[in-house]
Amino acid sequence: GGVCVVASCQGEFADCNADGDSPDNDGCEIDTAHDANHCGACDASPCGVPHGTPDCAGGVCSIRQCDDGYRDCNFEAQDGCEQPLAKGRDCD
Repeated sequence: GGVCVVASCQGEFADCNADGDSPDNDGCEIDTAHDANHCGACDASPCGVPHGTPDCAGGVCSIRQCDDGYRDCNFEAQDGCEQPLAKGRDCD
């Protein structure tokens, strides 16, 4: 019909808002491999990190940064930055 549409997305990009056939479409707008709000899929729950800032790496929720006074001592993103630290101390 003379309107550009999204036929398919490349790589880990996805047309999450499904406006690929509207005249003002924004195409494959979400990088599901790196977007913490759509990590791994358009309908994925947003990543959350207790005591920290979430990230998304390769479509898996991860930790971008821990809040001051906390560390991720067990390197498991699902429980976040689980270790509160006394001033000047690090993980045991």
